[in-house]
Amino acid sequence: MEIGSVQGLMMSRLDALTQQRNVVVEEEKPALSFDSFLQAMLSNLNATNDAIRTSQEFQLDVAQGYSDDLIGLTLAIDRANSALNFTVQVTNRLLEAYREIMRMQV
Repeated sequence: MEIGSVQGLMMSRLDALTQQRNVVVEEEKPALSFDSFLQAMLSNLNATNDAIRTSQEFQLDVAQGYSDDLIGLTLAIDRANSALNFTVQVTNRLLEAYREIMRMQV
């Protein structure tokens, strides 16, 4: 096989790969709506509420003597605390964004 034909074959293959790479394929993006955001926030609130309720149940069980799992109690309290802190921070950010929008002049 000649060098010229190998180079020609490589160049045609390179051109084909470049064209394939340059083709823009439109992917369907999920529609971001307020409803999906609201559902995500409600599920976050429910998860936080569940974590707090589990922590309270652990505390009650240990206080009544039904359980001696202090490590589990500590983990449940930390999990509830983290979830509550996250929820409060998200709420604060949303309120700050709302206030910023209200300050905009139309």
